[in-house]
Amino acid sequence: AASATATQPSLFGGSVTQPTLLAQQQLGAAATQSAPQQYLSTLILALTRPQVFGDDRDSVLLKLNQQLAYWGVGKAFYSPTAPPLTLAPENPFCRFKTISYVCVPSGNTKDENGLVSMVIKRKCETVRLNQAALLATLAGKVFATVKDASVQIESIRSAGEEATEVVVYVTERTSAASRRVPATELHSFMSQPGPKAILASELLCEATWPRKEFHRPALEAYLATPPAGLDPLLWEQAKRANPDPERLVPVPVVGTASLRDRLREQETAVALQRRRLELQTETVAELRLRSDTASGRLEDQRRTALALSHRLLRLLVARETAGRRGWSLGAEEERLRARLDAVADRIHGPASQLTARLTELLAQLRVAQGRRYSAPYRLDAESRDDIRLFLNEQQSGISQLVDIIRKDTEDMKVVCEGLKVAAGS
Repeated sequence: AASATATQPSLFGGSVTQPTLLAQQQLGAAATQSAPQQYLSTLILALTRPQVFGDDRDSVLLKLNQQLAYWGVGKAFYSPTAPPLTLAPENPFCRFKTISYVCVPSGNTKDENGLVSMVIKRKCETVRLNQAALLATLAGKVFATVKDASVQIESIRSAGEEATEVVVYVTERTSAASRRVPATELHSFMSQPGPKAILASELLCEATWPRKEFHRPALEAYLATPPAGLDPLLWEQAKRANPDPERLVPVPVVGTASLRDRLREQETAVALQRRRLELQTETVAELRLRSDTASGRLEDQRRTALALSHRLLRLLVARETAGRRGWSLGAEEERLRARLDAVADRIHGPASQLTARLTELLAQLRVAQGRRYSAPYRLDAESRDDIRLFLNEQQSGISQLVDIIRKDTEDMKVVCEGLKVAAGS
């Protein structure tokens, strides 16, 4: 894999040459150099013409070497005098290879944020319980030589059954202000022999790398070189089939161990997303409960406001009545009085059209109930019951309407009497 170096002043003493990494741990492991020509020649010899016994047993050894090379495990014997050749999953004949895609670091993975990942060979629960001891070891031993440095943990997550990824950053305080140490500078300090040995012995740290975004030239250089042991045509096909070239980058998955680790990382990510979804569901339920409570309070306030408005209206009427007591009726009031008298006459007069109409309807209903229908109309019992129920409901509605009109008439009498009293006074 292509890499670039940059020399800049280090706040941890002197100037250091810092590598510009192309990816995180998985990408760094995938971007290896091509196998040496001598190794390839020896591997081809072991897989085509081993000469260990000089008889038919070499053909059996040939098949064994081929199977081991396909699996990417074990050792291949090809000569009685030369040592066996170690077979790794990265060899070009291993069949357990595929290509997956990972997200390109972005967002808060800038170099200025100073985030550095550490892989600790302990379970995630153990690391979380001993977080204070971890900080004490980092501050008291790893960064003991750095003055005015404060170590903080950004996040802790599982990286397998027996591994945990811990993201840390260091804040350096000066007389003027404080700032975060850049990720490349912090990683360069932690990669020095002294701090690296302390991390390995005290914290069982297996690897460290800075969490920072890719630069376009470095990403293009990584994509231009196929990983070791991977078919260049397959690599080109993976680049063309990338569903989102701006956010995803292809990485090789070599061997069953890499596939298992990736599966575990996906399970961890799914568990985190599921937990986040549960928290959001709880938040939505709480917000819905608060909304229902607020709606109930709003309805109570609405009823209170309506009652107060009615009370205010009664007060205004009483005030207006008291203020206009002894005055003669105006033109508008005289017109209103005349209209109320006309309504009262129509309801209680001897020739009331409304009363006559109601009486006519009641008579028609009684006639309809007592009438027996003959052919050609024939109704079954269920239809007759439906019609009878409907007519009863109509009669009940008319009776209620008569009661309402009677009550309104009485109310109109009270209003008319009040107006007469007010006019006389």
